[in-house]
Amino acid sequence: MALGFMPVCQGALNVGDKASFTLIQLTDVHHFAIGTGPSASYGTGSSDQLGGYARAATVIKRIQAENPNNILVDSGDFLMGTVYDWSLYQGAAGMKFMNTLNFDATTLG
Repeated sequence: MALGFMPVCQGALNVGDKASFTLIQLTDVHHFAIGTGPSASYGTGSSDQLGGYARAATVIKRIQAENPNNILVDSGDFLMGTVYDWSLYQGAAGMKFMNTLNFDATTLG
């Protein structure tokens, strides 16, 4: 596959040209489908609430709008989660999140 990509790369830039991109990387997003508060309790009443796919998507979309040349990757641990996440989303929350945002690459684990 890498060799098939080489001709495309050769014609894209001239010698001395520079290309830049923004790397957007997430990891270990399992357990955080809806976010957690400081006591790991679920809910929207806490200003200290962290995580959540909706929050991550908002930040990712903002970064992508500001930096059109970007690569979105996840470095693993997206398939598992809490019992709550697993039962609510039938184990597919991580995949739905990644498919919705069109991740470019991931590692399994």
